[in-house]
Amino acid sequence: MNILKVLCKKIKNLRFFFMAIGISVVLSTLTSSLLMNNVTYVSVSDEETKSLMNKIRDCSVMITTPYSSGSGVVIEHRDGFSYILTARHVVEMSPSFINIHTDSLHELHPGLVVAMGEGCAQDNWACDWAVVRVAGLVGAPVGRCETPEQFEKVYMGGYPLGITTATITRGDLMSDVGGVLRVTSNGVFGSSGGGIFVVRGGEPRLIGVAIRIYMVNRYAPIYFLMAGNSVRNVGTY
Repeated sequence: MNILKVLCKKIKNLRFFFMAIGISVVLSTLTSSLLMNNVTYVSVSDEETKSLMNKIRDCSVMITTPYSSGSGVVIEHRDGFSYILTARHVVEMSPSFINIHTDSLHELHPGLVVAMGEGCAQDNWACDWAVVRVAGLVGAPVGRCETPEQFEKVYMGGYPLGITTATITRGDLMSDVGGVLRVTSNGVFGSSGGGIFVVRGGEPRLIGVAIRIYMVNRYAPIYFLMAGNSVRNVGTY
């Protein structure tokens, strides 16, 4: 009788285990489907566009900590260090234990937060920025643009869902209110901290980094709206 009880308990536990696996597979498939079906991938059919995409990839990095995964953008090389702009909420839980990954260098580079927005990032979006310093020259720094125009085409680079190759999407700048950008470029979890760019003279120019995702369902299909923190909000570092 006791053996039967033990067997029944084990069978019940296995049932819950396989149910959990099934749910995880469904969620993973759904997320991947949304990413593949909704992201507006940029065509690279001509050399000019291909060059632009490569420059965005060159300045984009993946950021991982023991608690999170996100994206960032290289903004400066100085005195043998690389400085990377990202979203504060990506790194604030582990400011001294950060790893940086790039497409061109398939190895991890330890980083350290040297500056971040003051105040609670959850309550004040304009404070949701941080600068990470990495020893050595990582990536290619990108110039900034502090005066983007409404409805201007924008590009966003990042590492959504922990994918280890930079993904670039395209959208439009809808508004810039109080240094908080709203753009229609698609993004999912892991896009936070990724650079948002406009094009000036064929070169990408950074206008901000992704900080929030809105998933809006107009009955069908689902699309994404990003909120970004303007480079105008970034303090000294």
